[in-house]
Parts: sequence; C-alpha cells; structure tokens
Amino acid sequence: MHDIGKYLKHLLVVENTVSLPGIGGFVKQYKEADVSRLKKNISPPLKTISFNKYLGDENDVLVKYIMDQEKITEPDARKKTEGFLTEIKKNLEENGQVMIDGVGELKKKASGEVVFESNIADEELADNFGLTLLEIDVPEKPGNSEKTEDSKPVNTNKKTKNTHQQRNTVVLVVAIAIVLLAPVVYFVIVKTDLFDRTTKTNLVDEVEKEVEQIEKEQQEYADSIDKVLEQKLNQLTQKGKALKPGMEADNYYDQFDRFYLVAGSFENYKFAEELKNNLINKGYSDADIVSSNGLYRVTITSYTDRKIALERLNELRRDYNSNVWVLSI
Repeated sequence: MHDIGKYLKHLLVVENTVSLPGIGGFVKQYKEADVSRLKKNISPPLKTISFNKYLGDENDVLVKYIMDQEKITEPDARKKTEGFLTEIKKNLEENGQVMIDGVGELKKKASGEVVFESNIADEELADNFGLTLLEIDVPEKPGNSEKTEDSKPVNTNKKTKNTHQQRNTVVLVVAIAIVLLAPVVYFVIVKTDLFDRTTKTNLVDEVEKEVEQIEKEQQEYADSIDKVLEQKLNQLTQKGKALKPGMEADNYYDQFDRFYLVAGSFENYKFAEELKNNLINKGYSDADIVSSNGLYRVTITSYTDRKIALERLNELRRDYNSNVWVLSI
C-alpha cells in the first residue's frame, strides 16, 4: 500500500478529484485567505482535501498514473489498483479505519459515513497566486504602553519586626483624621452646595466628551489597520484583491452570463442525478445538472446577477453546506 499511497498523494496535489471506485473519492475544496490581526499576518488561500462518498465511480486517473510510473500494462495496473481498493474496504469493514501512507486516514463512522483526515501539508496544496505568508505592520492600539522597570512587582516577602506596630499607628492616624475632618467635609458639601446642578452638568459634559474622544480613537485605529492591509496587498500583488471579498478586477465578471451555486461535481451522471433528486426532496426545487469541463455539476440554483448569487451563497453555506461554491459561465 506504500507505493499506491505515494502515487495517490501526488494525484491529490495536482488533481481536483481522485476517485476510489466502490468507496468514494477525494475532493479538493477552496479555503479563503485569513487575515489575523492578532498574529499580524495574512495567510494565502489554500486548497483542503475532503472525502465524498458520491465520487466512488470508475476513474482511470490512478490506473493511468501507476502505468506511467511503473511502466506496466493497463491490466497489471488495474489489478494492482483493485488490490489496493480491496485492502482499504477490508480495513474499513473490520477495523473501522485505514491509514494510507503519505495521504491520511479514512475512518468509518457508526452511521456508515466515511470521513478523511489529511496528512498532506497545506503548503503542498497551496493555491495562493504566488503569495506566501504576508507580514503586516499593525498600528499600536491607543492607550497601550510598554511596561517599564518601575512596573515590576515589589517583593513583599521581606518583613521587618515593626510592621505590625506601623500598621496600627497608620490606622489610628487615619481614624483621628476622619473624626476631625468629617464636620468640615459636611459643611463644604451640604452648606455651600458645592455639587449644585451646574457643577453636575459640567461633570456630565466632560465625561461625555471623554467618551466621544475614546470612541473616535478606537475608530481611527480600526481604519488604520484596514489601510495597512490594503496598502500591503496593493504593494505586493494585484491579485491580492482576491483576498478581500468584493475586490475583484474591474469588469472581470461582465463576460459571464450566469452564476451557478454548485453543491457537487461528478464524472458519473448517475451520482449527479442522485444528488440532484436529494436536493429537490430537501426543498431546493431549482436544483439542476450543468455540464462543465468534463464534469456534471449539480447546481442548487443560478442567477444572472453575481451580487445576488454571492448573497445566496452565504445563506447556503450557513444553512446547507459550507462547501457550496460559485460557477461562472
């Protein structure tokens, strides 16, 4: 299984789908770029691998790759592939899991669903337009200041013999001061009406102004971060616009007439039709099948306006499946 795993890993890096007939298939999914203000960086968009039970139709990609790598005939390559698939099925049935060297682990749940945990590094699946991890300079948040040596905690473990006596003396002095000053404080506050309405109003106004100033500083800080991100992207690459929603190249999508929201792609029409019927049964009455790039795309719905399609995409990713994507034709 070691050699087949090596071949399978290579195919998963260069192909979008690789089927394991009778079991399912591997599908590469797009993962959006991530902006981390905490880590002060932008990670590029990536491709991640998931497993789909509907892709278990006949697929010669693996067979042809084995033929090319080992210089053997098609019957021999097919026989080797079938032995590999039989071993996977046996391990799944008997042990509930199987490890494919260099690729990852397939696990069979109690419900019968097969899930996949990839061992392939993200860097090997990167689809990042030539970008690497981008470091950004985030402005310091208002009010933050570095600690100085004066802020070091004081060591309180050292005690003198007179500590208890000093504490009692301080308490006594404070008590005497309170007794002596109480009448004075009462006279100043009550008799002279120090905190009259005018004074209180002035205090409220000052507090409101202070709050407004803080809110203004916070907004300026947020705006400065967005400005740094945009400048960094424009400096490094024009394709950096793809990292932020709504920043597509001008008029690029004008060439397309319709935008389809795709739930799955299949080489076998039977599986595409099965998913379509499943969507209709769930209430997606506009579900259809569209042929594109040699695959049958199962679409949930479609629009002529891309903005509306993207709004509906967000709803479907939240309510139906996070892997739904837009096909522009």
